[in-house]
Amino acid sequence: MSIVGWSVGLTALTVLLPGPTVALVVWILPVLLLRILSGERRSHRSLAALFFLLAAVVHPLHLIWEAEGGWEKCVELTLDPMVLAAGWVAVGASWFIAEGSELAQRLMALLRRSKHRRLLVQRAEALRAEWGFEETSSAAEKERPRPVAESK
Repeated sequence: MSIVGWSVGLTALTVLLPGPTVALVVWILPVLLLRILSGERRSHRSLAALFFLLAAVVHPLHLIWEAEGGWEKCVELTLDPMVLAAGWVAVGASWFIAEGSELAQRLMALLRRSKHRRLLVQRAEALRAEWGFEETSSAAEKERPRPVAESK
């Protein structure tokens, strides 16, 4: 959606429901900040942060619903430091979980590759011993190992 579509939609929402729109825009600022800082390739993180934020502000949204979208209640909840802190902590938690899970996934892949490499080296050593090839000591040596019987 283009910037024109977003601006028209936000303007229409502000005209129809000014209080809830102001509250939602203020609460969604940390998600927008995360979206800008994380870049285009990590948009799934901002979506996860949005879900965390919505979970954190369910009760304030319910209070706005009970007040029928009244301006006073919206401003009161928007300026409440506990609601703002809950939103920021929720977005921070989603970022921490996303970063931690990516780090854990990379670590697991590294451990998997290391184990696979060890198994391949052990198998190569077993095959060398079985077929009677001599051990290659130089890492720069690019030749295939020759059988011990043919090398003499």
